[in-house]
Amino acid sequence: MYLESPPRRLRARHRLSAGSVRQPDRRGRAPGRAARRLALAGMLLLASAPDVGRAQTRIPDGHWELVQNGPQPDRALHGMIFDPVSDSLWSFGGVEADTQGSDFHNSVWRFALGDPDPRWSLVPISGLKPPPLIFHSTVYDPLRQRMIVYGGQIDRSGMGQSLSDGNTVWFLDLTDPDAPSWTRQSVAGILGDRFAHAAVYVPGFDAMVVSGGASASNTLLNTNYALLLGETPLRWQRLANAGFQARAGQALIHDAAHQRLLVYGGFGNFNSASTIRNLDALDLSAGLDGADVWTRVSTANPGLARAFTAHFFDAERGLWWVHGGQESANRFSRRLSVLDLGPSEPAWTETNWVQNGPLDRFGHTAAWDPQRGIAWFQGGTPDNNRTLADLRALVFEPGATPTASASPTRVASPTATGTSTPPEPTPTRSPTTPPPDATPTLTGTPTATGEPPSPTPTRGDPSATPSPPAPTAT
Repeated sequence: MYLESPPRRLRARHRLSAGSVRQPDRRGRAPGRAARRLALAGMLLLASAPDVGRAQTRIPDGHWELVQNGPQPDRALHGMIFDPVSDSLWSFGGVEADTQGSDFHNSVWRFALGDPDPRWSLVPISGLKPPPLIFHSTVYDPLRQRMIVYGGQIDRSGMGQSLSDGNTVWFLDLTDPDAPSWTRQSVAGILGDRFAHAAVYVPGFDAMVVSGGASASNTLLNTNYALLLGETPLRWQRLANAGFQARAGQALIHDAAHQRLLVYGGFGNFNSASTIRNLDALDLSAGLDGADVWTRVSTANPGLARAFTAHFFDAERGLWWVHGGQESANRFSRRLSVLDLGPSEPAWTETNWVQNGPLDRFGHTAAWDPQRGIAWFQGGTPDNNRTLADLRALVFEPGATPTASASPTRVASPTATGTSTPPEPTPTRSPTTPPPDATPTLTGTPTATGEPPSPTPTRGDPSATPSPPAPTAT
């Protein structure tokens, strides 16, 4: 559910325009303000861009747009990444219809943003593949152009559930986007299976960090590990657990500018059904050896207590955007909050961007497209009884996208212990984009307001044991 934007500036700058996703002109200028009223594939609905009630001028203006284009996967509790090389969104797994049922999926869907008429398509993959999963993590590995899938639930039974083997890691190779393929590796060293955890790629150490989550008996976990992707064979490195509050359904990012991990929100206790508002940090400046401790980060404004949000991190500006989630028992959110991480004390701000935005939901997913300055949000559930299929774009106003610099090159894989300033590996391929005059064919007439029709739950077992209890804010 998370994709970090590269801390380095990107070469191209994109905007929604003229019925397609367009490149800037040859002099690198963004299209004029009139282009704001045009839409991706003619199917994005333009919303007004009300001024955000923000205390920080660093936060750009933006607006929501509803994408109604092509068959869209009806999913919740799934994962989605943005691959800049194939210029596509990739979605995996999740549950369909009744989130308390057992209609889990292991299908892969692709939304090719570079196509003249972009739309979701089911990707046929033969051979080895993961089991149907929910509550798993999906992370993008930019050095190897692949999706990493870890953990999650594969079945529900009684008060517990069957989980994916904690020593098994799945990799979806995207180097040939027309024929992606799965591989599986067994990596010993992590303590126990888990679901509803958080994961993030840390480029300075070429590692995937896995944090918290819950066991098959719904026991919350306070353990943190890093999967060292540059080592042969792969291995897990235990990270610091001291000071880390056991939690599940939290959000996790790597803040490269401050050389730290940040964790926010989540369930604090399944039995008392409580959610967390705390923001905690782990300093990585000395490496991944686990010698440090997690510390509480104070913010100018308190964050909301919620779990299973959709979020993305704009590392270029140091802005962490969080949408929706579960705030309390039977209370789901549509709030869009942003945490400004610098240069002064971190501060939460609540936006008032509502029109055409996602309505109340949790278990949805987000991916950040730094090339265009657009965040993509998909799916989720508003009430645990049905899942949603809509794809929404959070578009920032002109001038919000940073200027680009020269493309970085691949560097050697960093070591697990790291240095005070670890190198930042980046992909060597350049993203593919459509020609500037690409004009797709309209496929329907969108409506301007309201939630798209929700699918009627026809699958799943309504009597199945529900997922972890609804939380109560503390």
